[in-house]
Amino acid sequence: MNFHQDIVAAYKVALQKAVSELFLTGESFYYLSLVVDENGLPPVFSAWSRESFFAACKQMDDEQALWMKWSYSDSPYFEFGAVYFAEANELWQSKGGIDDFITDDWIEELAKRVNSLEKCFAELDADGFFSGMVKRTSLMINVETTPPTEEDTQRAQRLNPPEAIKEWLEEAAE
Repeated sequence: MNFHQDIVAAYKVALQKAVSELFLTGESFYYLSLVVDENGLPPVFSAWSRESFFAACKQMDDEQALWMKWSYSDSPYFEFGAVYFAEANELWQSKGGIDDFITDDWIEELAKRVNSLEKCFAELDADGFFSGMVKRTSLMINVETTPPTEEDTQRAQRLNPPEAIKEWLEEAAE
């Protein structure tokens, strides 16, 4: 295997463990994402459930709540299952980061890593992993970048049935 295939395998295992534990809460999750920053730090897992969203928005107006609905960093499940990602994150860092590449090479490398994470989600979805826990049309999965780009939207469209991302496209997509 090569580095990017190893990334797929390692994050696939980490995602399975984290998501399995997450769904043991009994909450109704609508959003699962791995978030990667432009500097190439290891991805961070985040999730939102209907229950956690409503609890977080009790004291907010509609505009604040709409913004919060898709905010990976404001979720109470931000960095959920971090222990499961430790080994995968070590692998991610083993090839270096932004400071270890020339600019054009880094842009290409980061794109390959993000594509590898997308492949993790796609393979788990194709294996029925997510639909085994929830109605797939009610769950959005994605690999997002920060700052967000149009490619986040394209990934979401490739990874999800249209019904699963309808609200996200209307409310948060770039």
